[in-house]
Amino acid sequence: MKKKHLKTDPDRIFITEDLTRYRQSIVSNISRAKKSRHVHFFWTNDGRIFLKLSESGEKHLVRSVADLERLVPMLARGAADAAS
Repeated sequence: MKKKHLKTDPDRIFITEDLTRYRQSIVSNISRAKKSRHVHFFWTNDGRIFLKLSESGEKHLVRSVADLERLVPMLARGAADAAS
């Protein structure tokens, strides 16, 4: 079965990508932002992390925590609040 057909598969098969700890922490932060509706959609491909802030928005490549904080400012505020 091709990867593009997995979304419509009734068995709900999914592929989990093995990421470095650093990139996994970025994905974890993006996941929290998605749950609070600051990120519309995110995915990984070949170790790279992408996100969209809205359904029709542009695709952003996230290479670092700084990239993520620039795209989703609420994460930068949350990190500052947690540090104090």
